[in-house]
Amino acid sequence: MATATLAAEIVAGLLLALFVTFFFLYDGARIWRWCVRLFPRAARAHVAAAGQRAWTTLVSYVRGIVLVAAFDAALTAILLLALRVPLVAPLSMLVFVGAFVPMVGAFLSGAVAVLVALVSNGLITALLVVGGMIAIQMLEGHLLQPLLLGRMVRMHPVAVILVVTAGAVIGGIAGAIIAVPLAAVLNVVIRYFADVAERPPVSEGSSVPDGSPTEEAAAADDRSPPR
Repeated sequence: MATATLAAEIVAGLLLALFVTFFFLYDGARIWRWCVRLFPRAARAHVAAAGQRAWTTLVSYVRGIVLVAAFDAALTAILLLALRVPLVAPLSMLVFVGAFVPMVGAFLSGAVAVLVALVSNGLITALLVVGGMIAIQMLEGHLLQPLLLGRMVRMHPVAVILVVTAGAVIGGIAGAIIAVPLAAVLNVVIRYFADVAERPPVSEGSSVPDGSPTEEAAAADDRSPPR
């Protein structure tokens, strides 16, 4: 009964995710404009601008982390194949999933690969796997992440560890995966409103400062076709 209940919950969750994703893609712009209208008129322009920055940050993070995870998994597969370590496919998939949890995920998935190499091929092969995994992580940390993720989603390592730990405690593996992008989005939104609060007030009749959104853009007509 417990297994059947879990299977039904998984299927229902997948169907709900597909349903919601379809309408977000088809009518996302109109849904966002409706959400913006829930705020006071004077705040709608800034809410729309903060939302745009948050969405850009999230998209940049997801694209970058997927490419980084694919790179890690591919190099790990090549390394394990060259050293004739068994279970190459599941270990590479584990590295791919672990890359979505910065710092902690790479360490744990690499440790599993090292243990498999130690049990199956001996100490020398395990040490070679350790060296290869360290080289992959150094290449990722110093080249791929700055290049693909960019400055927009950079966070201090201490902040990353604390955020991942909090996400794991609250939501388990899923919480650890979404903790960093959520923190990056919140960081961008908070910084935007902090910058808005520090701007000098605009006198009546003066032009809007460069980079400030217009209220008309935030409150576009509902009847316009979605993008």
